[in-house]
Amino acid sequence: MFDSDFNLRKQFYEESKTRAQLKDLGYANSWTKIPDIVKACEARRHIPEEISWGRCLTEYRCEACGYRYLVDSSG
Repeated sequence: MFDSDFNLRKQFYEESKTRAQLKDLGYANSWTKIPDIVKACEARRHIPEEISWGRCLTEYRCEACGYRYLVDSSG
């Protein structure tokens, strides 16, 4: 196995541990109202981390507040 393969696997493993600790709010596209945890985060003036998972899928997360959600902009 090449070092780059090892580093990618290690990064994926670390990311999966972090994601497992965050409350998954699902897809924002299906929300009828903004969840209270997101409103509280905005009130604290936190800026969620934005991670692109391809052309149309973006994950937003705030590790300080403990949540994550996805946005699908494909249509």
